[in-house]
Amino acid sequence: MASHPDTVRVWDVKSEKTILEIKTTGLSVVEAIYPPDMTMIATGGKFSKKDILIKIWDANTGKLVVNLKGHMGDVSCLTGPGLEATRSYLVQRTAPIGTWNTATWHQITVLTGYTNNISSIAPSPNNRVLASASWDNTARLWYLDNGQPIG
Repeated sequence: MASHPDTVRVWDVKSEKTILEIKTTGLSVVEAIYPPDMTMIATGGKFSKKDILIKIWDANTGKLVVNLKGHMGDVSCLTGPGLEATRSYLVQRTAPIGTWNTATWHQITVLTGYTNNISSIAPSPNNRVLASASWDNTARLWYLDNGQPIG
C-alpha cells in the first residue's frame, strides 16, 4: 500500500488498478496499514531525519484526519474492532512503544524498557494485551489498558 517518496496507493487486488492515491506532501512513507474496519489508513514516515510522523487518512476520500502528537516512529499495527471503538489502539514500533486511543487520538501510554527498536508486535484477540519483541533480544507482554508490563 505504501510507495516512496510521498504517495500512498491502494489497489484493487482483482483488477490490479489503483483505487485511491494519497499525496503525503513531503512525507517519505515507510509503512501504511488499515485497521480492521478499513475506514482509515495509518501511515508512518519521515519529513526529515528528526521529524518522524504518524498520520491518519480517511480510506474513502484520502483526506488527512489527524497528525498524531507524542513520541513517534514507524507505525506498525492498528488493533481493535475499528477506529470508532474506545478499545482501539494505534501502536508504533520504535522503542519506546507508544499507544493512542483512536476514538480521541490522544496518546495513552509509552511502553519503555527496550534498548533497541521493536522487531514485532501483536495484540491479543481481545486487544487488552500486547506482545512485543525487540532487536535487544527481549520479548515482553503489556497490559494495554494501563501500559504496565506483565512479564
